[in-house]
Amino acid sequence: MPSHAAKPDFSSTLVSHAPETPREGDLITFTVTASNTGADASDSAWIVLDWPVAGYFVGVRGLDRSEVDHEGRRIEGYAPIPAGAERRIEVDILTPRDSGGLTFS
Repeated sequence: MPSHAAKPDFSSTLVSHAPETPREGDLITFTVTASNTGADASDSAWIVLDWPVAGYFVGVRGLDRSEVDHEGRRIEGYAPIPAGAERRIEVDILTPRDSGGLTFS
């Protein structure tokens, strides 16, 4: 008999950034909107985010117990997301002054 256990579903998760066309020296906010459209909660979803090579990490919001690996350019943390809910995670990255406006466009 097949199992039809309820599961979290994150397939509708979106990633965006602002400003739309970053220039050198801009602070860029990457936003991950993690939507759980499944029938079960995700009490301890482990989220892993990598930031662009030419950017400088400034801050993160929306993750519980976040861990930042500056050398590996990676942020990890927990994000409990109930069924039918969403969680917004924001990461601020600074573009370098010598990027010529092309680093993140």
